[in-house]
Amino acid sequence: QRAEQQIREFQAAADEREDVAPGDPLGPHELPEEVLDRLRALLATERRVKRGYLARKVMRHLPDRAPLYLVALRVSRWGDDQKLLERLIPRIELPAPFIAVTLGGKFRRFKRALAEVPSAEIYRK
Repeated sequence: QRAEQQIREFQAAADEREDVAPGDPLGPHELPEEVLDRLRALLATERRVKRGYLARKVMRHLPDRAPLYLVALRVSRWGDDQKLLERLIPRIELPAPFIAVTLGGKFRRFKRALAEVPSAEIYRK
């Protein structure tokens, strides 16, 4: 009984960490400045990136385990967002898994949630 309950909790925690959606609760990233400095320097190499945000998805299952981060970018309109993300994602170094998006289209709804997270805006051009 207890073992089955633990298995369900671990599976729920794994499922919860697979994705982040605009309705999910977000919290402060709680990362050290040296990690943020590397991310800021990387974002500065892309002229289309106007603002960068970083938040941590608030977990209901096993919240003390590895987090899932959201890297959200506000970019200029001109250009291919997918190609921008394909260039950036392999170069982003965070201590846990992350999902990177641009704040347009279906991800536009992240803007309000990120505005409510203290210190989420980590980069501004």
